[in-house]
Amino acid sequence: MLNFLLETFLLALKNLRLHKLRSLLTALGIIIGVGAVIVMVAIGQGAKKAVTDQIATDRIMNELMGKDASASIGLSILRR
Repeated sequence: MLNFLLETFLLALKNLRLHKLRSLLTALGIIIGVGAVIVMVAIGQGAKKAVTDQIATDRIMNELMGKDASASIGLSILRR
């Protein structure tokens, strides 16, 4: 079993050496794909935090001024 694994590993290294450009492009594709996933998750987390913060701010405004006052403030901001 160990001999089979060693032969497979050596064959893989040989193929990596023989097909350098293909190996480089494959590695580059994997790196770009993983990077894209990381960026999308970060954007999603940032958007989630922004929405959560906005909801918290709206709740504070409702408690301080009452629902009618915060609604008119929201409308005045939208009219700008």
